[in-house]
Amino acid sequence: MHRLFFTADDFGLTDGVCTGIVEARRSGVLARTSAMACVPGSLDRVRLWAPQFPGPIGAHLQLTDGHPCADPSRVPTLVDQQGAFRGRKSTPPESFNPREVAVEWRAQIEALRGAGIAVTHIDTHHHLHRHEEISGIYLDLAREYNLAARTGPGKSRALRKAGIQCADYCETRFFSEDPSIESLLHLVLLAKSKVPAGGLIEVVCHPGRASPELEARSTYVAQREKELEILTRPDLRGRLSRVSIELVDGE
Repeated sequence: MHRLFFTADDFGLTDGVCTGIVEARRSGVLARTSAMACVPGSLDRVRLWAPQFPGPIGAHLQLTDGHPCADPSRVPTLVDQQGAFRGRKSTPPESFNPREVAVEWRAQIEALRGAGIAVTHIDTHHHLHRHEEISGIYLDLAREYNLAARTGPGKSRALRKAGIQCADYCETRFFSEDPSIESLLHLVLLAKSKVPAGGLIEVVCHPGRASPELEARSTYVAQREKELEILTRPDLRGRLSRVSIELVDGE
C-alpha cells in the first residue's frame, strides 16, 4: 500500500480559488493547501477563508508574481522599477541574489503567520525550489521554521538528511490543459512505480472556481473547475483504493 496526499496551490489568489480549495477539502480528497502572500489582496483573502479550511496550510513562496513582502529596497535584484517581481521570463533563477531570496521568503512566511496562519509546510510558485541556485535557501528556511517541504527530483534523501519532512515523490503534472480522472490515475500509477511500497506521494493540484478576477490573473481558469470536479468525485477514493493507494493528510 502506498500513501498519498493532495496539496492545492494558490490559496489566496482569488476568492473563487479559495472557494474551490475549501470545497475540495470538505467534499473531496484534498489534504492541505499552500497560501500566497504576494498577490494583491491575498492576505485579506487568506484571513477570510483560512478558518473555513480544516486542514494544514503552508506557504506558497513566490518570486515571479505579485509584489514582495519585504521592502523592495532590501531585495533590489528581485523587483522591477515599480517594485513588483520581475516575472520568471525576464528573471531566470540563476540571477536571483540568494541573500535577498532568504530575506523575501522569510518575510512571506512571517506575513502569513501575521495573518493568523500556523504555517505547516513550504513549497514554491513555479517550482523555484528545484533550482540549485536557491534550493539551499529553501532548505535553510524549512529547518529554521521546522516546516515540512515539497520535494523535487532526487531531493527527498537530502531533505530528510537535513531533518526536513517530505514526501518520497512529488507529482506536479496533474496541472495540464485537460485534466481528467484518467490522467490523474495514470500519474498516480507512474508515481507508485518510483516509490517503494509504503512510500509517500504528494500530488499537486489547483482546484478553483472561475471568475473574471481569475481570468485577469491566470491562464489556468477552466482547468481549475475540472480539477475541482475530479477531486470531489464520489468514486475517486474507491478508485484510488483499488490501486492500493491510502489517502493521508501528509507528513
